[in-house]
Amino acid sequence: MQIEVTNVRNRDRKTLLERSALFFARQLKIADRYGILVIKSVPGLLKNERTAARMDMFAPFVYVIEIDSRITGENLLETVAHEMVHVKQRALGQARHEIRGGRVVRFWMGKKVDPKTHYYDLPWEVEAYTKQRILVNSLLKTVGMFNDV
Repeated sequence: MQIEVTNVRNRDRKTLLERSALFFARQLKIADRYGILVIKSVPGLLKNERTAARMDMFAPFVYVIEIDSRITGENLLETVAHEMVHVKQRALGQARHEIRGGRVVRFWMGKKVDPKTHYYDLPWEVEAYTKQRILVNSLLKTVGMFNDV
């Protein structure tokens, strides 16, 4: 998977986004899949859209993660990890959606998901929230910044 980071002026932040996304892609076993991942820093995303980040697939094999430009540190790593789980879910066809009669119908593992399901109970969010901390801990441990107690 080719990774491109856009709209980031700070070289260290850009490097952190590129390397952490690649690390998470390897951990999630999608690094070798065909496709392009664009990570875009978006000023005011949290304030204007009330979300720190979001991921979507705009064309076959083109995944876009938008992250609020003010997120930093470990929170940034957790956000990237969370969104990378969503990239994995879409790349492997675990999560998908269709437009039917002008409405979005969401599927998880081939089964329709009740549209009334609360955000934190959506199966793709359960997986992403569960794995984000595990992925970040693995990254920090790999670079020698985390020790199990």
